[in-house]
Amino acid sequence: IDLGSDSVAGYARVSICLGICWSPTATPTQAPTRAPLDVSYQFPPVATSQFVHGLCVLGASKARATSDDPLLTYTSIPNFADDVQLWTNRDYKASGIDSEDYCKGGTYLQPSL
Repeated sequence: IDLGSDSVAGYARVSICLGICWSPTATPTQAPTRAPLDVSYQFPPVATSQFVHGLCVLGASKARATSDDPLLTYTSIPNFADDVQLWTNRDYKASGIDSEDYCKGGTYLQPSL
């Protein structure tokens, strides 16, 4: 939509382009914005000193996770598949990731702890 300078008494000239518009707008435009999707989850208490978990997201162009524990951070790893290291402080690697049922191709949020 081009809101040109030809406005009279509160009206503006509006032109709509369907398809490819060849002429640029008279002034710079802003990219559309939207509120980020924010999902939270509270894990159940654990009975040991270790909180072993992993998160994987399918169908998103970006994914990130945060924690209220300052020692727990997440690294976003795209294209989840076999041989991805599951935790930064352990040597376990993913195996048998052969379909979307196992988050193949998703974004793995690797926990630091």
